[in-house]
Amino acid sequence: MNKLHIKIATFILGLHSALLATDIYTLDDCLRIARENNATLKSAKVNHQMAEETEGSAFPAYFPKVFAGGFAFMANDYLVKQKIDMSSEIEGMGQQFAPTMMQMGLDPTMLAGIPTTYSMGMLDKGIVGHLTLIQPIFAGGQIHNGNQLAKIGTKAAKLQEHLAETEVRKNTETYYWLIVSLKEKMKTIAEAEKQVDAIRADVQVAVEAGVAVKNDLLRVDLEKKKLESNRLKVENGISVAKLMLARQMNLGDSDFDLAEASLDNIHPPEEYRISTDEAVERRAESKLLAVNREVAEKERSMERGKVLPTVAVGASLLYQNLLDDDAVNGILFASVTVPISDWWSNSYSTAKYDLKAQKAAIDEAENKNLIKVDIDAKWNTLEESFRQIEISKDAVTQAEENLRMQREFYNAGTATLSNLLEAETLRQQASDTYTEAVTGYYTAICAYLTATGR
Repeated sequence: MNKLHIKIATFILGLHSALLATDIYTLDDCLRIARENNATLKSAKVNHQMAEETEGSAFPAYFPKVFAGGFAFMANDYLVKQKIDMSSEIEGMGQQFAPTMMQMGLDPTMLAGIPTTYSMGMLDKGIVGHLTLIQPIFAGGQIHNGNQLAKIGTKAAKLQEHLAETEVRKNTETYYWLIVSLKEKMKTIAEAEKQVDAIRADVQVAVEAGVAVKNDLLRVDLEKKKLESNRLKVENGISVAKLMLARQMNLGDSDFDLAEASLDNIHPPEEYRISTDEAVERRAESKLLAVNREVAEKERSMERGKVLPTVAVGASLLYQNLLDDDAVNGILFASVTVPISDWWSNSYSTAKYDLKAQKAAIDEAENKNLIKVDIDAKWNTLEESFRQIEISKDAVTQAEENLRMQREFYNAGTATLSNLLEAETLRQQASDTYTEAVTGYYTAICAYLTATGR
């Protein structure tokens, strides 16, 4: 093969490798992608924005309300009509002017033909318009309490967003460490397969030498099949865990891999501990309980405000053209409204909101106690997980030493193949237990930090 062919082959292999390249994520990468893409978190952010818009729309209630209106009309007849009787005036006029008319050679009876009644009408078309401003002075505290409720709604939506982010982080870390744990188990299985292959080679030699029977080879082959079965289970577990992690990160598929994670950077649990009372107050759930109580109190105030007097002042500018003549007028006015008929029913609804506020206060105290229990439980789990690491680490050391001794004994002919295979199984189990203890400890750290509002 000449140099040109070598270069072409190298280019094609490099291109193929690039096309098959898989994204490699660290824990920080997974958390960042989840924060940016997670659908639940996006929905919580939209709810927060909606609450902010609601708060903004409530504030203008403090300002005057300005509105304009008008109408024009054209009727098929006059809207205002009046008949005028002139009979007495015309009779008097006839008596007054009769001599003069006779002198002029006119017949006074002609005055009798003059109509004695007349009809007068007006307003068959017109235009009316107005510009009105009303400033509420007092509305039973409903404007103030309404704005306070809107602010509390924004605060609650922000806390809900924080809760969603916390949940996404916890789930992401849980699936991340699950995958790390399973990948470490794959390494343990690979190491066990090497050990079993080495044992099989030794048994094969022993069988050929006539110092072992073929049944020993069968036992080793069964152990290999068991390892293959375990490998398949772990591979399937990794596949499912990747799908769940991809869902948290809102990725289209699970075609990614995780960077090698260090399991040696272990800090004692005391470095993460804070006061339980402080942790309770830091929890978003505790703050939401306080928000729920505030909402109940504000709703009670709003209900009471419905039966208080409402006072407002205003001004209006009027324009009208009804008699073919433009006219502009200005009006200042004040209004006081007292909903007397609502006093009776409001006494019952106010009592209901009083009970609702009491219930919110009771729920807050009770749930804070439950949160405290949850924090203590998470701390106990964290301490237990740390101790499990120390125990399982010693178990790994003992299992490896036992395997070494059993191999020496088997080679010396003082131990059976079953003892050697059992020692290998114990070493594998001890290694898996240690891996689960370490990844479980990292998961417990995340759970405790979440429980303490961090």
